[in-house]
Amino acid sequence: MAGRYCIDGIVKKQEHIDSEIVDSPYGHKMVVPIFNSAVPAYYQDFALKAAGMFMAAYSAMCGRPVEAEDIYLDGHLGAYLDRKIPLDKKYRLFITVIMGQGSNVESEDYVMEIKVLPTDAHFGEFRQCLVEELGKMLGGQR
Repeated sequence: MAGRYCIDGIVKKQEHIDSEIVDSPYGHKMVVPIFNSAVPAYYQDFALKAAGMFMAAYSAMCGRPVEAEDIYLDGHLGAYLDRKIPLDKKYRLFITVIMGQGSNVESEDYVMEIKVLPTDAHFGEFRQCLVEELGKMLGGQR
């Protein structure tokens, strides 16, 4: 189900919430949308905090305020599925901040790509999310 939802004044944009496998420059990639209910709260909270920091940095750099209603937030957890991908490139959190056509901003998308490493404190949750979503794709779970 697509839609827009407001949390902490920031609008979450959901084009889709179902996990999927897509082609990428590095081979096949599993994508779990950031606001899918299977995504651990840590990563959803991280995306919201990153959007808040982005707003502050954008305002400081451009010399004009950005309000929460001027942006939309989207993103996904990603895992490259091919075996030859090095671990430091295999897992990612992608956060997309979409600037709307507000009175103070130009319309533009900004993508943040954050490494997720097996040594990270929340990696177990990240991996479990991917495993559960893959199980749903294969028809073993709901």
